[in-house]
Amino acid sequence: MTKKVFALFICALFFATAGINLGMADDELSAYFLDYGYFDGGNDGLSNDTFAVFVVKGEFDDSACFILFSKLQLPSGEVTVYDFVVDQERDIEIYRLIFHNHATEVGDYVIELDFVWRSDDTILTNHIEVVFDSPGRPGTQPPSASLEVGVNV
Repeated sequence: MTKKVFALFICALFFATAGINLGMADDELSAYFLDYGYFDGGNDGLSNDTFAVFVVKGEFDDSACFILFSKLQLPSGEVTVYDFVVDQERDIEIYRLIFHNHATEVGDYVIELDFVWRSDDTILTNHIEVVFDSPGRPGTQPPSASLEVGVNV
């Protein structure tokens, strides 16, 4: 977490010195969860994959590029972070983020998503998070993550 905060600080410092304003994404850009939980995403007979379906919306002139910092915290406190650079071409887009083979412990899982958008001379940020209980099913495959764009719900 400290490395991410430091990296965001350095980015903010760079953009601030380049004449770019920093702000929170409220009305202009927003994100929220539609669904989350665990399932057998690997078709291996184990419900050890966690997922989050979320919406990103805003008023974009053309396509918008943002960085998604995704964080999954296991009940033991172990944290895994995956970063994605995303080009969004529509004002509203639905995404499904899958943490493959991560739901291996019983207890509460935390998914946190941090978004950083650059729009002309402004950097906008947003943060959403959710806590849910997973049954915990150890598997044999290594943990990974994937991000699907244009999900039909």
